[in-house]
Amino acid sequence: MKQYSRMDKLNRLVQTVLGEIIERAYPYERYGMITITDVELSRDLRHAKIFISVFLDKEHTVTEEDVLSVLEKEEYKIKKELASQVRMKYTPKLHFIPDHTQDKADEIFRLLEKESHDHPGE
Repeated sequence: MKQYSRMDKLNRLVQTVLGEIIERAYPYERYGMITITDVELSRDLRHAKIFISVFLDKEHTVTEEDVLSVLEKEEYKIKKELASQVRMKYTPKLHFIPDHTQDKADEIFRLLEKESHDHPGE
């Protein structure tokens, strides 16, 4: 069984709480599906890299860049709500970073599928 460090647990807690905050404050109908894919707190807890993935369908007029811009502009509000739910020595500065891992995985899958169709039975 894997042992998780205190920092791992805190990263997961912040990820969960931020996910709930963002889900409430930024509805799907307007902003698409915003998912917190990972959180990396600095050792001193003063900074947090918040990796986000944004899923937009054809009905949405916003872009991923628009969503990131809104989150960055409202960082203080998000941070304030985080501080009210998670007790830490410091409330970290939130740095929102787009996570394109799924897009890259999808592209690799498409390439592998194409390769298997181009060279069947090899």
